[in-house]
Amino acid sequence: IISLGSILFAIGFFVINANEGRSYKHHFSLKTAFSEVISINADRVNLKDKSRDYEGKLVHLTGHLQVNEPLGDTNYNILLQAVKMRKIVDVYQWHEDYTENKFATDESTSRSYFYYKDWNEHLIRSQSFHSLSHQNPTKKPMESKITVADKAFIGPFEISEEAKIKFNTWIDVTSDTKPDDYFIKMHSGAYYHCEELFDPQIGDIRVRFQLAGLEGDIY
Repeated sequence: IISLGSILFAIGFFVINANEGRSYKHHFSLKTAFSEVISINADRVNLKDKSRDYEGKLVHLTGHLQVNEPLGDTNYNILLQAVKMRKIVDVYQWHEDYTENKFATDESTSRSYFYYKDWNEHLIRSQSFHSLSHQNPTKKPMESKITVADKAFIGPFEISEEAKIKFNTWIDVTSDTKPDDYFIKMHSGAYYHCEELFDPQIGDIRVRFQLAGLEGDIY
């Protein structure tokens, strides 16, 4: 008769050894890669002369980032030399929150709801609010989006679409250039579509820009 403790010990031993096996394979793969990798200063290499030396091999390259065509948004006079540009559209909306009443005698009085206004990129469903007197927009006048450069390079090496996805360290963009539309107001690097900058109304929008992969940076 095999005890439960023996079975659990055997399972634990198997799991430990399986993990050790995976760790060894991972370590061996890394060791092999380090021994075979070719390091390149992309700013100094002539790709036409050296392409045969790199074909089919593991390559680690370092160099300055270059972008062929700038990314931009003409509505806000934004122009960026970067791999990716993110346009974030926030909407001024009602937010619902509550506090718990531990001494309530029934469920109807166990929570006290309160409401406040703030910016949020995503629409908040006011239909599910406890109080239906606070209504939010059901549609955004414009959507947030990410724009990606068509061509980007590190030295003479073009960055693939799969590699562009990895540029996700976002930097806020600020500009002193005002939009042509006088209705759009600027404050602290953001663009406000509202009548009163410091007294926004429900449904007003705020637009912010960020970039990832600035031209000239070393990658």
